[in-house]
Amino acid sequence: MKYSHKQLTVADIILRRLSGADLSQEEESCLSQWLGEKEENRLYLDRLQNSISLDDFDNTVGQFDIPAIWKRIDGSIWLRRTRKRRSRAFVAASVAAAVLVGAVVFRFSGGDDKAIVSRYAYPELTISGGETFVLDNKEHKTILEQKGVYVQENNSLSLENLHISGRSTAGNVFVSLAVPQGGDYSMTMPDGSGVRLNSRSKIRFASDFGKGTREVWLDGEGYFNVAKDENIPFIVHSGGITTRVLGTSFNVNAFAYQNSILVTLVEGSLEVGSNDGSVILEPGEQSVFDTGTGALAKHEVDTSIHTAWLEGKLYFVGYKLEDIVERLQQWYDFEMVYASDDIRRMRFSGTINKNNALNDLFVFLEETGSIRFSIEGTTVNAYKVK
Repeated sequence: MKYSHKQLTVADIILRRLSGADLSQEEESCLSQWLGEKEENRLYLDRLQNSISLDDFDNTVGQFDIPAIWKRIDGSIWLRRTRKRRSRAFVAASVAAAVLVGAVVFRFSGGDDKAIVSRYAYPELTISGGETFVLDNKEHKTILEQKGVYVQENNSLSLENLHISGRSTAGNVFVSLAVPQGGDYSMTMPDGSGVRLNSRSKIRFASDFGKGTREVWLDGEGYFNVAKDENIPFIVHSGGITTRVLGTSFNVNAFAYQNSILVTLVEGSLEVGSNDGSVILEPGEQSVFDTGTGALAKHEVDTSIHTAWLEGKLYFVGYKLEDIVERLQQWYDFEMVYASDDIRRMRFSGTINKNNALNDLFVFLEETGSIRFSIEGTTVNAYKVK
């Protein structure tokens, strides 16, 4: 891949910044200009400096053939720095800068006929009793408006005026929203609370939601901005845990293919409980429920990483390839074939933007020098480089 002079300059400046070197006035000006071009540039540098610890890099640094990467970019950069003592911090910074130039933010241009791009399918709203409505169907929209459900143009749904009367043979009438592969969708609940569902996610609640109770059942991932009501707690049931709040913003990640359920608190406070106990979360904390052992714990996290999907991004640090693939399959329609099981367990770090072709990710991963990919239709084959 050919890199521009500007890319090389910025990467070299970032490398110097992360390694603790003093920048000249001209370098500071160049870096400031790059940071001002796009918000994601600033966010990426912030994460390199603050969010990704050296221990995190230890898990992945061994995969990168750093001299080879720099040689492909500009041999003089690497050779000039080999004269200095390469501390652990410098090696980590080298990886970060090399990954940056290798397109960690995946901004390569398109044009590949084989490109696998994220697809979008419209969600479905189902009312127990058999009524299912596709949210891009004009006839269905008209019927829903008669029930107080309004489909809006910005991929969102308002149920603030929901009025569905009666009871099914099984009890209350339930309403569910299912978001298919490749999409995400926002919904305003009858109480004014906001919910945004990730792809392959589903939420279910009673039609009398807000009238004495505020309970929802979540499969997959959702971000909640709960309207405050001290008299009626907002309760989210997901897998083996229950999250109880009065008014707050938080993310619940409860995909069935994972071994854990993650609740990340952005603001406010909430309680996460399981059969074996509960934990109270403060902003910047995350609870982790092990679905195998039933253990429940909490720790501090960078919340922006766990809510990045709201901006169509996925940040991963030291993730196994098979876990990255699982998340990617929420957005992209493809099948991964591994040449051997040890490829599944290879670990990588980087950033994915679902608005880009999946092929861009493969280019980045191949920069590690340890893996190769081939694409046949919607099948991707992964090979380990010997």
